[in-house]
Order: sequence, then structure tokens, then C-alpha cells
Amino acid sequence: MILDTGAKRSVVGNAVSGGVAGLLVASYVNYKDYKNGVVSQNQAISNTISVGAQAAIATGCAIGVANALGDNSKSNFQALLESSAYILAGVAGVYVVSTLNENKKLLGA
Repeated sequence: MILDTGAKRSVVGNAVSGGVAGLLVASYVNYKDYKNGVVSQNQAISNTISVGAQAAIATGCAIGVANALGDNSKSNFQALLESSAYILAGVAGVYVVSTLNENKKLLGA
């Protein structure tokens, strides 16, 4: 164990919570932008879904990192390796969602 992070947490459960939080915040921001004419309705919906997905990915991976660093059954090397995998997966996932959303905007969808 590298850090005492407390009890092990559910990666999926926290990803759902993070996704919902992201959707709530993005819904408000994008609705306001839509009403002010900054974005189209389709862009607002796409942006909201994108932010929700990114929040879910980031939260799930962050919990995975905390679980790996606080696992007593793993060596420090194993914990760092697993943590690194979660960080890489999170960065890649957020990047992919962002890129897909940007490409959709460029196509006018």
C-alpha cells in the first residue's frame, strides 16, 4: 500500500455518480448557451452528453487509482502500474470522447 485511501470503492458506482454530476452541470451551461444563441440545440445536446461521458470516465478512473494505491495486497510496483493504467485509460477515454464531439461539430451535426 502506497497510500491509506480508506475502504475500496466501486469504480462503476462512482463513474455513474461522476457522469450524473457532469450531465447536471453541462446541462445548465449548454442550456444557457443555447438560449443565448451561442450554440445550436444539437450542439448543446452533443456537448452535454460529451461532458457527462468525460466526467464518468474521469471519476471512474480516479477511483480506480485510489483503490490501486490503497490496496494492501499489491506491491508498490503493482500499485503504481495499475494506477498508471487507470490514468492512461482515463486520459485516452476523455480524449476520444472530446475528439468525437469535435468531429461531430465540424461535420455540422
